Amino acid sequence: MFNDKIVFNYMYKLWVAVYSDLSDAEVEEIGQVLLQNSKEEYNRQNETNISDEDFIDMISEYAEDIREQAVSEAEEDIKKHHAPKFKKVDGSWQV
Repeated sequence: MFNDKIVFNYMYKLWVAVYSDLSDAEVEEIGQVLLQNSKEEYNRQNETNISDEDFIDMISEYAEDIREQAVSEAEEDIKKHHAPKFKKVDGSWQV
């Protein structure tokens, strides 16, 4: 169950970044931070050491309904101005 939450949060935050008014380069930077944070949480929860590539593969093969729900909620929260904002502090993205 916690893997569902990790995948949902990763996809949700990534889509918030994609739909925001950030530049492509900023979205890429945020995506990298999200990848590292999510992968570290996954590894900690599952007592494993999955690579970036394997984590991305796992997400792409994950249950479609979880991914679709994350994207849908991100779109809705952006419309309602409830989506999180990303800030760059001292050269690092706070996600």
